[in-house]
Amino acid sequence: MAISFGCLTFCLVTLLGYAFCNSSGQRYVHIPGDFMLGGLFPVHFPDGDKCGITIDQDVGIHLLDAAIFALKEVNGFLTKSRISLGLIAYDTCYIINPSLHHSLELQEQSYYTQHGELDNITCTPFLSRRVIGVIGPVTSKETRIVASLFDLFQMPQISASATSSILNDRKKYKYFKRTVPSDTHQAKGIVQLLRYFGWQYVNILYEDSSYGSYGYRDIKTFASLGNICIGYEKQISENIKDVEIMGIVNELKSRKNLEGKIVVVLFMLYQNAYRIIRHVHHIHLEDIIWIGSDGITGRDPPKGLEDVMSGTLGLTLETLEYPGFSQYINNRQTIQTNPNPWYEDYLNQYFPNCSSESCGRLNDTDFPYVSNMRDAVYAFGNALLNMHSEMCQNLTGVCKKMKENFTGDLMTEYLERVKDPFNSTFHFVDGVEGPARYSILQYLRKDDSYEWIDIGKFLENELMLNVQSAYGEISSCSASCWKGYIKRITEKCCWECTPCPAGAIANSSNSYVCVNCPIGFTSNVDRNECIRITVSYFTYDNPFSIAILVLCILGFLLCVAVSVVVVKTRNTPLLKATGFETSIVLLFSILLSYSSPFVLLSKPTSGSCALARLFIGMSYTLAYSSVLSKLIVYKRAFDVRAGIKQRALKGQHVLRPYICTMKTALLLSLVLSAVQLLAIIFWMIVDTPAHDISYDALAQQPIGHRACKDSSDFSYFLLLFWPFMLMIVCLVFAIKTRKLPEGMNDSREIMYCSFTSSVIWLAFVPLYAFSGTAAVRVISLCVSLFIHATVFLACLFLTKIYIVIFRPEKNNKARVMRSNVSKSQDSCDGTLGKDGQRHKNNQNSHFDKHHEEETLSYRR
Repeated sequence: MAISFGCLTFCLVTLLGYAFCNSSGQRYVHIPGDFMLGGLFPVHFPDGDKCGITIDQDVGIHLLDAAIFALKEVNGFLTKSRISLGLIAYDTCYIINPSLHHSLELQEQSYYTQHGELDNITCTPFLSRRVIGVIGPVTSKETRIVASLFDLFQMPQISASATSSILNDRKKYKYFKRTVPSDTHQAKGIVQLLRYFGWQYVNILYEDSSYGSYGYRDIKTFASLGNICIGYEKQISENIKDVEIMGIVNELKSRKNLEGKIVVVLFMLYQNAYRIIRHVHHIHLEDIIWIGSDGITGRDPPKGLEDVMSGTLGLTLETLEYPGFSQYINNRQTIQTNPNPWYEDYLNQYFPNCSSESCGRLNDTDFPYVSNMRDAVYAFGNALLNMHSEMCQNLTGVCKKMKENFTGDLMTEYLERVKDPFNSTFHFVDGVEGPARYSILQYLRKDDSYEWIDIGKFLENELMLNVQSAYGEISSCSASCWKGYIKRITEKCCWECTPCPAGAIANSSNSYVCVNCPIGFTSNVDRNECIRITVSYFTYDNPFSIAILVLCILGFLLCVAVSVVVVKTRNTPLLKATGFETSIVLLFSILLSYSSPFVLLSKPTSGSCALARLFIGMSYTLAYSSVLSKLIVYKRAFDVRAGIKQRALKGQHVLRPYICTMKTALLLSLVLSAVQLLAIIFWMIVDTPAHDISYDALAQQPIGHRACKDSSDFSYFLLLFWPFMLMIVCLVFAIKTRKLPEGMNDSREIMYCSFTSSVIWLAFVPLYAFSGTAAVRVISLCVSLFIHATVFLACLFLTKIYIVIFRPEKNNKARVMRSNVSKSQDSCDGTLGKDGQRHKNNQNSHFDKHHEEETLSYRR
């Protein structure tokens, strides 16, 4: 299946590249051997989609010469085994179609292809099928296509210069290896170089190829890890127009850092790189720092671009000396006998009219990648020698076992085991690629000319520079943000420093997010540290507390004095008419009301919060329950009296009725209060009293308020629900009993007290409900309790105490028993005649007797 697909592909490429196959003028290198290596070298530069006539003197021609020289050395090592390694090399011109076409030609000559499979589609039938591996192509763009093809036919392949990281895919490119590291290492080295010089804001231009695209991808990955931001990124197509390049240069002009520098990474081959640099030179754009990949680093720029490229930094594969190669290439005999068919053209193009032996003499620095080419040839030679040693044992020549078992998989396995072949120091890292060894070069002026100066190494992912940072600028778009400030992005890689809001901090420089302080903490003035919020609560030395407590103390003392007077004068007619038992309960509730602020304004604890529930609930409940029970007794007595009067007027027999006494009122008030007490006890069991701290983080000076949880919400409304209902009922009964005769001497005072209390409630509820903080609620509750106690004390007791102490002549039974009704009747009866009045008196005599008994009865 794979072979059939390969044949079909071969036929298609043969038709596309018919000119290559059919041209009688086509040249290639042919060095015979028992086993053959294929070679794909870019000897000529392309001319559009065809091969040009200009020879690439920097890479192609010398890589081919290096392969020929290395092959000669390898055959010297293979002499004892009496096997030899040959070479078939083609010119690819950096173009994919010729590369693919010649790859299929080499595949046709593969040692692994069965005879007869491709007999009818051969272009070179005179060459035997002995190719065991291929060296090349040079560029990653060509190598990807060729490697995919060779993977179908299990043809081992080694490239000496294809560095794209896409070729790292072992599953897709199983038979591909290279003697150079992948661009992943180069990208890592470039990022480390940027970090070394403090360049955190850079721009990157990369070519539209696997070399550029994957190099850019790797740089972006490592840059993000190294806190380096890429402000502007642009992919450069192979045939980009000058207008587009001008637009790119104009964009770069706006990408200066704080020091006015523009740092540009060029990850591309030199052709388009020089076009971009030339446009920069034309507009006289200065202060650009170029960072080059190995596609431009180490190459001398065209004349006129030296100044604009001054200071350029870059990485290039470490140029190792290839011992003997410079002597070989400069030897006159080599020039005359070189099997390279293009070498004479090279001399004619670059060294015309040359006749001396010094003509075309080069040194080691003029040969990039030649040591990598040597490693590729050495690897194939060493793998072949090891295979021969293991399979043929002491036999010389190509033994039968080696012929029968020689496969692409076997050759690949032996290649992976190559280490230090023929006394060199090369090995495949992870069996795939060469070790990561780069030179750091800088283009500097030296005397009257510019040259690339070696300033360091990048070996095995470790950067080693022998110079200090020559620039000193921090290449960032905006200034660093101090602690307490965060970066607010304005455009890519650029920001403004914005202070954190109150309650949040940035405890490190160049932060992007403010961190909220935990509950109970706020930010300091510099917004770089959380500090604990001061927690306050009402204490007895607070001005508000002092004012309220002083009033409550005065009220408490007055209530005690009143209580003493009531106890001592309880048997006087005026106080007996009031009801001593309910008066004591009422005075106790007033004392609780005056005492409650002392609990509410103390330091909130579980105990004080529990007492607050008890004092607040019971102070209101005892007051309203005692008043309500007294009103019920008054109402009952009044209703009975009215019934007796009606019967007496009608001359009916009057029975002695059962009338409620003040003891009944005391029992009723205690029962009503017990309901509230049980509710409070149940609430404490279900919801244990506790305090919490509320924080006002939005205030200019944040502060915490410690208070009982009940005052932080509306829990006290539940506590006051029962007293509120009692107050409503009291108000209703007070209205109904407001016209009782003066025998019920405090009914009007109770009505005044009930009305005033309802007004207090109407004012207190909204104030408490809409208070913003627990502190305001506590103050409003304290004031409400004080006013409540004072109103009850003033309305129900002070007038009576005044009479008892200062007007004792009014404290008599006659005044207490006197009725407004009787007064009005007397005035009316005066209009009657003597007979009428006598008759009226006879009718009322029986009623008056029962009225006195009734009044004395309820007071008992």
